[in-house]
Amino acid sequence: MNDREENERMSLVYALGRLDRQVLTNVLDDGQLVRRYGLAATRPLKLSETVTVDQDKLFEAFREASYGRDAKVIVTDDHISIECSLTLESNGDAVIHTAKRSFRFEDAALMSHDRSQRLMQLEAILRSNTLTQQAHQEAHAIASKESFAYDDFRTLVSLIGSSPEKFGDKVRDALRKGNLAESAFLPEDARHWNHLAAENRGSKSLADFINNELAAERNFRLAADPVRGFRSILLTFASPELVPREQLRTWQSETAVAAIEGTLDLRDHFSLVGAFEICADQVAKDTRLVALGDRLLELLIGDMERLLETSRVFASVFTLAAARLALDHRTRDQPVYWRRLSAVAHAGLFVRSAGLPGNKNENLLKWAMAQKRDEYFLSIYREMSTEPRWSPEWIKPGILVADAFSRVYAAIKQMPTTNILESWDAKLNAAEEWIRTKGLINQAQLPAILQGARRDEPLPIFDEAFQAHVREIYERLAQEPSLENLLSALPLAEIYGPPPGMTSSILPAVQQLRSNETALRDLPTQAAVIGAAHLAVQANDVDLANAIADLYLTKALNNTAPPTIPEVVFRLVECSSADTDRVRARDRLLQNLEALAFSVSADRAAMLVQLLITLQQI
Repeated sequence: MNDREENERMSLVYALGRLDRQVLTNVLDDGQLVRRYGLAATRPLKLSETVTVDQDKLFEAFREASYGRDAKVIVTDDHISIECSLTLESNGDAVIHTAKRSFRFEDAALMSHDRSQRLMQLEAILRSNTLTQQAHQEAHAIASKESFAYDDFRTLVSLIGSSPEKFGDKVRDALRKGNLAESAFLPEDARHWNHLAAENRGSKSLADFINNELAAERNFRLAADPVRGFRSILLTFASPELVPREQLRTWQSETAVAAIEGTLDLRDHFSLVGAFEICADQVAKDTRLVALGDRLLELLIGDMERLLETSRVFASVFTLAAARLALDHRTRDQPVYWRRLSAVAHAGLFVRSAGLPGNKNENLLKWAMAQKRDEYFLSIYREMSTEPRWSPEWIKPGILVADAFSRVYAAIKQMPTTNILESWDAKLNAAEEWIRTKGLINQAQLPAILQGARRDEPLPIFDEAFQAHVREIYERLAQEPSLENLLSALPLAEIYGPPPGMTSSILPAVQQLRSNETALRDLPTQAAVIGAAHLAVQANDVDLANAIADLYLTKALNNTAPPTIPEVVFRLVECSSADTDRVRARDRLLQNLEALAFSVSADRAAMLVQLLITLQQI
């Protein structure tokens, strides 16, 4: 080592000495600095609050055990060194036995000295852990090395540890310990998100992604194991477009029955809906699917209150996941559809792994919103220029239940025969009665989470009598643009898309509110204006969007009952999405935020600053 390299080494040693212990461990963990500069470093692995073990010595013991030899390892318990025995179990896990307790290390057999044994162990592990096709290839390449070093083992175990199943294990462990901190709901390893669906390699739209990357990943999983593969891809069945009916119709009858039977222990609602849709699509193939469909319906809509609770947990985790994906530098530049699909699949995985953490979960969604409300809403409002049809307000348990019901309803009603399915109809009718009683029948027709992409034209309405009813409502709004008439027209416009010219009818009603002292105080008016903003974005009506933004800025100065700062900022960001000229839209948003900053009172300035920081991060 020459003088320059020695100076670098000494400077590095000095800098490392000033780091916090955990930070130091993270910096040295991959071993690159240790090897490059010849550092005399140990890598302690923390097993509990007081117990640690040197990582390399532990791996050495794994290798010794793989030879069938008696393996020992030194652990440090509260600064006292203790020699402990290590055993390698038949499932490939290693266990250290101390006088007080035991510590388990999953997949330790991968440290085997024998390449063929290592590959055999890897195959067994991959049969119960879902990784992308590329990650499979990477894992095999590492395990196939003739010279398999400790760093290779670390890399391989880390890759396997990013699987959805490993995250599910962590969820169950956290719940068992009563740990419901945010870390229990979200993974740290960004590779986790690719394993849920597929890695995006350049598809600009959801349709392209479905036909390319997602199709290839699904083919890989189904070819390896149709039953396990089906369970895996069910997490991505977040809208009818994502259900590969044509592909799965090629299944033999036995395969379809086995795959659907393999879903009967699941509780996440998108998985159950997707499994039922496939069951209904193929029921003519095998009469056994009638009974399986009945069991799926019982799990899904047999107890609507249970479905409501499940949806509440799903909504909570989706909120946290969507915010994380929008903020994390490793994922925030991914297309909107990819992040949203990943968040859906992750929320389903959490429900699948955890079930219902408590008997009642009313406070869980409130807690999630308290953690990441601003990040969640701002990220989705910012994305409305490309995904305008789905609103962040719709991540409500009741709307999720209504969405599940509507898909079950469509799957049954679109079947070519119903003469043998009386039990299906009975369950559907009971669920429909619950939906109507809860006032959710309109919400059952709203776009699903993954149906947010812009449509060039409104959806067609085929029933002539209903067409006449819809025209009457829209004409009444055009003739008398009142808030009452707007509220009557909003549900139809949200479901089918605003018809041409509708948003111009809303503009006078919004403009009238600027001189109304009580505007935005009552809930109906708030709902009408929020709905109008959503329609303005869908229709790219810049005049209406600007009028709503101006209304919120004006009311923010109201000293008696102004809207909250988050309400104002959310609406400004949403309204900026209406302008297809994104540079002009950005400039207008900056001007509006600047105007708000100069006018906001001192007691509300801190909230505004935090929101601006969050918006900048997104």
